[in-house]
Amino acid sequence: MTRIYKKAFILRSLAAGWTLAVLLPGVLFGQQEEIRRAIIISPRTSIATGPYNMPQPEIHGIERVEGSRPRVRIARTESAPVIDGRLDEPAWQTTESITNFIQVDPGEGAKPTEDTEVRLLYTADAIYIGVSCRDREPGKIIAKQLQHDPNMESDDSVTLTFDTFGRQRGGYLFAFNPAGAKLEGLIEEDGEINANWDAIWDAACKVDEGGWTAEIAIPFKSLSFDPGSTAWGFNIERVIRRKQEKVRWSGAFRNKKVTTLSDFGVIENLSGINKGLGLDIKPFIAMSRQSTRGGNHEGSGFKPGVDVFYSITSSLTASLTINTDFAEVESDERMVNLTRFPLFFPEKRDFFLQDANLFGFNAYAGPLPFYSRRIGLTEAGEVVDIIAGAKVTGRVGKLDIGLLDVQTDNFGDIESKNLSVARLSYRILDESSIGGIFTYGDPRNVGSEWLGGVDFNYRNSHVFGNNVLIAQLWGLETGGGRSGTHTAFGGALRYPNDPFWGEIYAARIGRGFDPPLGFVQRSDVNQYGGYFRYRWHPDGYIRYFDLEATPKIYTSLAGDLQSGYLGAPALQFVNQRGDSLYLGLISSRENLLEPFEIHPGVVIPRGEYSYEHGFASLTTTTARPVSAFVSVDSGAFYNGRSDQFVAGLEWRPTQKLFFGTKWEYDRFNLPAGDFDVVVASARMNIAFNARLSWNNLIQFDNISKTLGFYSRLKWIVRPGSELFLVFKNGVDVENHQFRNLNTEVATKIFWTWRF
Repeated sequence: MTRIYKKAFILRSLAAGWTLAVLLPGVLFGQQEEIRRAIIISPRTSIATGPYNMPQPEIHGIERVEGSRPRVRIARTESAPVIDGRLDEPAWQTTESITNFIQVDPGEGAKPTEDTEVRLLYTADAIYIGVSCRDREPGKIIAKQLQHDPNMESDDSVTLTFDTFGRQRGGYLFAFNPAGAKLEGLIEEDGEINANWDAIWDAACKVDEGGWTAEIAIPFKSLSFDPGSTAWGFNIERVIRRKQEKVRWSGAFRNKKVTTLSDFGVIENLSGINKGLGLDIKPFIAMSRQSTRGGNHEGSGFKPGVDVFYSITSSLTASLTINTDFAEVESDERMVNLTRFPLFFPEKRDFFLQDANLFGFNAYAGPLPFYSRRIGLTEAGEVVDIIAGAKVTGRVGKLDIGLLDVQTDNFGDIESKNLSVARLSYRILDESSIGGIFTYGDPRNVGSEWLGGVDFNYRNSHVFGNNVLIAQLWGLETGGGRSGTHTAFGGALRYPNDPFWGEIYAARIGRGFDPPLGFVQRSDVNQYGGYFRYRWHPDGYIRYFDLEATPKIYTSLAGDLQSGYLGAPALQFVNQRGDSLYLGLISSRENLLEPFEIHPGVVIPRGEYSYEHGFASLTTTTARPVSAFVSVDSGAFYNGRSDQFVAGLEWRPTQKLFFGTKWEYDRFNLPAGDFDVVVASARMNIAFNARLSWNNLIQFDNISKTLGFYSRLKWIVRPGSELFLVFKNGVDVENHQFRNLNTEVATKIFWTWRF
């Protein structure tokens, strides 16, 4: 049955930049969304992520495998520079400078067209980075955003990455544009970015006649690190957006990202740094008032609470949350589900995002044994109060540790529950690891259930010189759940490189496998799949074009075919400005053992189906003040036909203003009945400065027939201390009658004290 995952009155205000993702089996690979299609409205990921590799050393804490990595000796100063974007303090002249940048795109290995210079300083309390980005045409520098967590794909930018343990198991990312807009994220073990993580740090930028400069201060209290190491892994990347030029200090290869942990250079000479007492106390007060149609359910709320973070060691942190509230968290995007399977929603709450990479389990293309949204949220997105929670995260030697325990309040028929997670991972060989995970408790049921599992992850970043080879094996078992086979296991072999990228994976998920604190989309299934891509880099107008193939097969445990997809051929063309054209053909087979209600009153009967459809999309670069996106997906669908049209327009007239609009239309013609799905939205963001912003979003869909409005004012009083004012309203527009459904006004203020 068609389901709309939303609250009628809650719509998310998004950071600048939209992605309209049409999830097509065989096009998006290795994801949890194993679906025929879904209309998904979500913020564009701010940091591009992908393949990784290269050498690795050890200098006082950083291990070496082969080759040499660039190094820079950081200077200590007793007088911290003023963070104003001007590199005029004498201390900046006492340290070595990084100038040996190499072009990654468009000419791999070429000399940059503009000079970049980076200097590093530190005190006992913080690390400071000074960046000078020379530009002979400063009037063409692109900096259209001021808000925190911007879409860096549209602006000139600099990205800093740190591996504070030198173990290539995870790290930190800090990025900024010439206007001073900041973004931070956690680097996961595979180089992917968790951009929902927030940290306390400061940056200031200035544009002048010679280009632009930046000063950055990152307190050591905002990082976990090895206190016995005098060296950190480090890399830096600059993007000149109008040229789509990318330059990097270390690992300047197209098949690598700035988050490729094994590519990092080395910062030397760190000593005598500390985190003070390592104690952060963050008290908060949240107040709200809600009303529903007719005033039948009105109420006010006042909720004080506190979050406490304590560094047991410089690399091991204990966290405590009491009377937890997430009033400031942006709401989930609406999703119209036209499949038989559940959809996946990302985590956005700070308590669960902090050190989230230490709870990651590498079941590639398989289930998630731990999905933190199971805690404190129902499957419908309703809030379940968290009485208290505690966790211990960090590293001891080669052992990564993630321990979590949460007590939730009563909700419906479910009494207060205690939910626990333990994840351990031990490094072996040079870049590989073996680990285990255990969870206890089920927030959805009265009883208590458990899950246990192990995983082995092999990684070699220097195959055939400069390429990556990854192999993974994993196994999971659940107990106390439904009847059937409670096990799941699988593996993957991946070669994610340029020009050739190839991967294959397989998994077997038992009929009774149901992770109590995890996420699984299909059980009672064998799944096999892969992804193959070859990329050409011609000279001239085209920067690159890809030829792709994506096969997927799902069978019952007895081997009978359930679903089959083949995305081939698929072609993508990207020009030197960043505009892209993507088109292809998808062949599908479905064996429905039971009727499938895709829409109220519209049922697809059981039987075997074979059909094809094609897709095409055109996206213009966000480096222009006006950018657009349009896509078409059309063809057969089960025993009928479907046609999908998606269009979006973005306008960035100034740094302070952003306007965006989207329209999506899906038309289904089936023997059981015809129906349409429409989702439309408009957004306006105003950034008064880098710390004060006002975001507004209005959205409509014809399935729920509701119009939702979301407005949020955010004031960063100082890094780590913020004030939020939120207004949410839902209106029923059925039969063109506008009737108020829900209204909520909320405010939250929190302040951080560091000791």
